[in-house]
Amino acid sequence: MKRKLLILSAIVFIIKALLLIHSGNFETMNPDEESNFLIATNYLEGKNYTNSSGELSSFHGSFTVFLYQYLIQNNISKESYIIFYHFLALLVFVLSISYFYKLLRHFRIPENIAFLSVVLYSFYPSNIYYIGNLFTYEKFVLPILIFIFYLLLEAFKKNIINKLFWTLPILVSISCLFRAQLIFVYFLLFVTFGVYAIVFWRKQKVIKEKSITYLLTGFLMILTHFPLLNKNHKMFGKYILSTQIGYELMQGHNDFARGSWFGGWSNKESMYYKYSKENITNLDDLNEYEEGIKRKEFALNWIKNNPKKEMELVLRKTGIFILPKNYETGYNIINIIVHLMFISAVLFMILRRKIDLNSIFILSPIIAVYTLCQIFFVGLRWRYYVEPFFILFATYQIVEYAYAQQWLKRQ
Repeated sequence: MKRKLLILSAIVFIIKALLLIHSGNFETMNPDEESNFLIATNYLEGKNYTNSSGELSSFHGSFTVFLYQYLIQNNISKESYIIFYHFLALLVFVLSISYFYKLLRHFRIPENIAFLSVVLYSFYPSNIYYIGNLFTYEKFVLPILIFIFYLLLEAFKKNIINKLFWTLPILVSISCLFRAQLIFVYFLLFVTFGVYAIVFWRKQKVIKEKSITYLLTGFLMILTHFPLLNKNHKMFGKYILSTQIGYELMQGHNDFARGSWFGGWSNKESMYYKYSKENITNLDDLNEYEEGIKRKEFALNWIKNNPKKEMELVLRKTGIFILPKNYETGYNIINIIVHLMFISAVLFMILRRKIDLNSIFILSPIIAVYTLCQIFFVGLRWRYYVEPFFILFATYQIVEYAYAQQWLKRQ
């Protein structure tokens, strides 16, 4: 099997590299990061952390602003960084292939079935092209999520501490610096595994070792995020990671909300922009932080005063979350098959009333991202984090049923 995985990894590397070279953009990043690059440039030119409108901004987070400051100060061109990042993300993804296989084997998936699922993960449309071919930090942190999930499983299910387990604090911190949404995902993951350890274990030494790792993770998260918090405190007088939360909360809860991301929210000609001005007093006079607070207050009041519409949004978001759609494009037969398999597996598990511990483990990142989508809106770049777990969960449920019917013998 090692030979098969090596061959698969080599094929994936070559195909993804060719796709990158053929259609990848090596001159510009995505709009969010272009905005952060401009903010970094403005700061170094003595204009403070201002955006294209000349206003203080911390909308898309601060870590990459610091990163881009370093690039500019050291005369590293943006194009060089983009090339470096694309191929770094490619290498990390290729390395994750073997760990996705190990995850499947953790759940007693037979070798041949596990390998087929790994092939599906490797060539899943969003991995191979729709997100994997773009400048997005999601494609870098997703493979890390797979690796961390594997380490947690190995440590908690086998009651052992792998030497690599001590890399968790570093990997979690790096992931969250690039993509702040993962703070919530990792929080739920750690809670799930932590509760399991407390409830089911009596091995004090193992629990102690894992507790130390948890504490180290929390400490390193605070340490690495403090410069971001401090920067924003100097700008807005508050220790915040970003001003964006209030904007996205309102975008997910208003009379125009449809459950998905609306890219034109700042367009002054859009109905939503006019709606925002009508409902928030002196909107144009507020700074970015103040506007975010007002939008958050509006969203919370809207939820309170519109329970029926909010329930409709919950259902819409659920439907959008499970739609087999790719980021910035339409549907794909592979997505349709996997999503149908996942939905069927969830329904089948409920009907069988067999919600076992493995199912809870696999579902925990899916539940975390689904919850984020309900709090804000369904972003397909967020849902990308759980697409490998759709494959994992569906495969696990199918195999477990085959074992129960004795169509397969347990390995």
